[in-house]
Amino acid sequence: MAARTSTSVGVGATITILAVATLGLFVTSMIFYAKAREATLLKEGVEKTTRDFVSDIDRNDPVVIRIKEVAKPGTPAGKTVLGYVMNERKDLMQKVTGSDRDTIEAVNRILDAAKGTNLVGVIRDRDNTISNLTKRVEDAEADRTRALQDKETESKRVKSIEENQRATVAALQAEVDKTKAETDALREGIAVLKAQMDTRVDDISAGCESRVAALKSDIDKLQAERAVNQGRLRQFEEQQRGSRFVGQSEYALIDGQVVVTNGSEGTVTLNIGRKQHVVLGLPFTVYSQGTVIRLDDKTNDYPAGKATLEVIRVEENSSIARIIREQKGNPVVKGDVVANPMYDPAKQYKFLVYGNFDPQRTGNASAFGANEVKAWIQDWGGETVDKLSGDVDFIVLGERPQIPPQPSSSAPIEVINFNLDQQRAAQRYDDLLKQATDTAIPVLNENRLRTLLGR
Repeated sequence: MAARTSTSVGVGATITILAVATLGLFVTSMIFYAKAREATLLKEGVEKTTRDFVSDIDRNDPVVIRIKEVAKPGTPAGKTVLGYVMNERKDLMQKVTGSDRDTIEAVNRILDAAKGTNLVGVIRDRDNTISNLTKRVEDAEADRTRALQDKETESKRVKSIEENQRATVAALQAEVDKTKAETDALREGIAVLKAQMDTRVDDISAGCESRVAALKSDIDKLQAERAVNQGRLRQFEEQQRGSRFVGQSEYALIDGQVVVTNGSEGTVTLNIGRKQHVVLGLPFTVYSQGTVIRLDDKTNDYPAGKATLEVIRVEENSSIARIIREQKGNPVVKGDVVANPMYDPAKQYKFLVYGNFDPQRTGNASAFGANEVKAWIQDWGGETVDKLSGDVDFIVLGERPQIPPQPSSSAPIEVINFNLDQQRAAQRYDDLLKQATDTAIPVLNENRLRTLLGR
């Protein structure tokens, strides 16, 4: 009984010890499990936190590897890669923006404001701009220096001019003072002379009054005698009308005579040549006799002549002319006379040409046509002038210039000037016609001139 009790106690003790050991192992296992679980969670948190700062890809980046080599983490003086990067970033921001707390957005704003893509490019552009501005400043300073030198030179020149001017003004003032003194003396002399002349004029006036009265009496007597003589003169002219001799007109004078005709060659020989100032190309109009070269009372024009000649060869005292126009049934014969208004063996005729002409027969006469008419006259030996004088032989008048309607006061200045020019042209035309009539200068129109020229 006692033996079984002792064994049972030992087994019980063993079981108790095993139970306690098992419980201790369980508790220890739970504690280790809890710690392992805590370590696992801590590791996962650390790995997650590490991945937030640097990934596996970043660790293998060549740049990160080089930074790690430079930072030397794990050494006493080393730094972590992130710490090294953060220090470099702070240094860079401090140098770029002036604050190590700025971010890349601040840098971007600076680049956007500078309109650049990188700070080095912006700095280079600024350096180039500063260099250019510096060069411009240097050039401006050089220009300023030259301008100051020019100013100093100009100041000296102006000073010299002013000094010369003052000297000239002083000389002129002296001359003015001298002239003023002479003028004052002359004025005093004139005053004395005027007093003497006034006295003389009074004396002459007193003596002339009686003379004027006597002359008025003589004038009245002479006017009465003039009236009587004019009446007698008119009476005498009436008695002598139709018996006065009127010389032949200048343009109707015979210039030469046909001495030989050559019908086969269509030429004639004239009795005037080089000694009589005949030139090649000179035209002549042929008439049977000189008396027919007169104005027609009905047509108020000159006869056309039986033929027109043109000189083609000139001898000493004769010339040969070809017939360029001839009336049918009225041939040129020996003894016919020739005339040209621009030709005279002893002189050169002067013509005044004025008015509107139509030399090309277009139906529109104008002042420009006068130039061609002048050329006709000059080509055949005549002389043209622009002013009427006592030695003018003929006046050639075209159509009278037409005066346009009076323009309004608001019309353009060109229209007003044209109207005034036409009025002056028409007035001169009328004046020339009146002067020619008063002085008996022959007046030719374009048709008469064409006839006499053989045109």
